[in-house]
Amino acid sequence: MKRADAVLNQVCSLAINHHRVGISTVAAAYHHDVYAAHFNLRCFRENNLHNNAILRSNMKIHILINSSGFRDSVKGNIANLWATP
Repeated sequence: MKRADAVLNQVCSLAINHHRVGISTVAAAYHHDVYAAHFNLRCFRENNLHNNAILRSNMKIHILINSSGFRDSVKGNIANLWATP
């Protein structure tokens, strides 16, 4: 993915430079589309990284809750709460 990002960054910088020097409308539209596609790809990638981090965090919590030591501890705490006058 890093290589794809590097290639797309290069294309995007070309697109921006072409916009500045004033090239034909068709070529500018093409480069704008490439730039937009790169932006969407980066957003998609960053969103996936964010979602993966959330999933990893949720899995850790799920594993912790399902561990027998945690369940026994919670059961003991709940029993103590009920026993407290």
